[in-house]
Amino acid sequence: MRNSITPLPGGRLRKEYRGTLAWKREITLLRQMAGSGLCPELLDAPLRQAEMTECPGVPLGECVRAASRQEAREMMAALAAWTDAFEREYHRRTGQTAVLEDLSPENFLWDAASRKITGLDFEFWHTGSPAENRGGLLCMAERLKAAEITGEELTGELYRQFRGGSDRAELEHRAARARQQTALRQRAMPLIRQTAGVILAGGQSQRMGSPKALLPWKDGCFLDQAIDTLWVFDRLLLSANEPVYRQFGCPVLEDRHRGIGPLGALHTALLDAGREWVFLLPCDMPYFRTETVLELFAQADPDRDEACIFSAGGHLFPTVGLYSRRLLPAVERQIASGEYRLRDLFTGRAVRVLPADRPGEFVNVNTPGEYQALLTI
Repeated sequence: MRNSITPLPGGRLRKEYRGTLAWKREITLLRQMAGSGLCPELLDAPLRQAEMTECPGVPLGECVRAASRQEAREMMAALAAWTDAFEREYHRRTGQTAVLEDLSPENFLWDAASRKITGLDFEFWHTGSPAENRGGLLCMAERLKAAEITGEELTGELYRQFRGGSDRAELEHRAARARQQTALRQRAMPLIRQTAGVILAGGQSQRMGSPKALLPWKDGCFLDQAIDTLWVFDRLLLSANEPVYRQFGCPVLEDRHRGIGPLGALHTALLDAGREWVFLLPCDMPYFRTETVLELFAQADPDRDEACIFSAGGHLFPTVGLYSRRLLPAVERQIASGEYRLRDLFTGRAVRVLPADRPGEFVNVNTPGEYQALLTI
């Protein structure tokens, strides 16, 4: 589910966000950095929207790839200077370091007139170490390929420009981690682009006594967290049967067969999601991570697999998994037979089962007591 950006009169832009938590993170940082000149100025922030100033420039990646050797070095020096200024200013205002998680050359603008960099995207960040930012930027620089400029030269320029921060060994450690994350995303994204993410929020929550998806969690609710986790999908849907879920900004799929559990949700998703694959995630697994989604997609074989799910602690988790539209006839036969257990679908099918490295991600809640216990973790 992509953000949309609309130009407005008077040098302004309106940005509409894929989820509430990403919106909250970005407007928080823009407010904290107001007047710094390092990012757009926030003008207004209605729910899941932000109006901000339009900044001059061209995406940095385009500029570096087209630049001469000397121009590219100047751009890398400007990027290092922006990073230093950003860290110093954020620390001056808050006493902490903001680490940018989604570092991409498309998230920075190069203004040839002023020879300056502007940062654009602040939806995913956390507080941490300056070495995390710098390692990520080193990795980003290595990915910028220009005819006459090697990644080694670009990163060497960044090493020379970074000041007052981590030593080279720490930077290399952080850069290696960033390289791993980049490689994982590159392996996963081709199949993710063929897939719709589907959040399961249609359960009756009888033991909980109220809709689990709407239970408060951190800066939002469980459903907000699930939307945030599945940000990598450009098509994200909610499997739900109540009007209240339409307020979350995602298309809602209502079960064609109600009262039969996740099998009914899968059936509707395979029919109506508009993609060859769907990825299911329950709304009540707030510790499930985007990285785990990427790991599954990196290991799935779309030519052979019909489904790909996790196992943890000796249990299968069929409601957290990837399903091919090729399964639709089998799903319909199972519904017709009155057998509604999702795992019964796997008999005789090409199902890949991946052991979960972090079983704690699969903790969910069904009762008020389990919810209260989860809040104390």
